[in-house]
Amino acid sequence: MRRASCGLRRRRAGLLLAPVVFGLGMYFALVPLVHTDGVFEADGRPHHLSLLAHERRAIFVDAGAMLGGIALAFIGPVLLGLAGLLVLIVTGILFETRPPRARS
Repeated sequence: MRRASCGLRRRRAGLLLAPVVFGLGMYFALVPLVHTDGVFEADGRPHHLSLLAHERRAIFVDAGAMLGGIALAFIGPVLLGLAGLLVLIVTGILFETRPPRARS
C-alpha cells in the first residue's frame, strides 16, 4: 500500500511540474523574438537593419501573409485529424461487416 501511494505522489508531482517547465521553456524561447529592432513598410523594396552577431530575431511579414500562414497552420492539422477519423470509421465498418471466421 505504501509503495503505491508513493508512486501516485510522484505522478501527481510530475503532472503539476510539467506545465510549469513547459511554460518556462516557452518563455525563454519566445522572449528574444518579441523585441522590435525596426519597423519597415511592406513595399517590396530592400531595407537595412544592423544587429549584433549573437542576436536572434524573428522576421514578421505583412498581415495578409501572416493570416494565410495561420490559416494553413490550423487547416493542416484539422485535415490530418479528419483523415485519421475517416480511417477509424472505415476500419470499424470493415471490422463489423467482415464474414465470420471458423473457430479452431
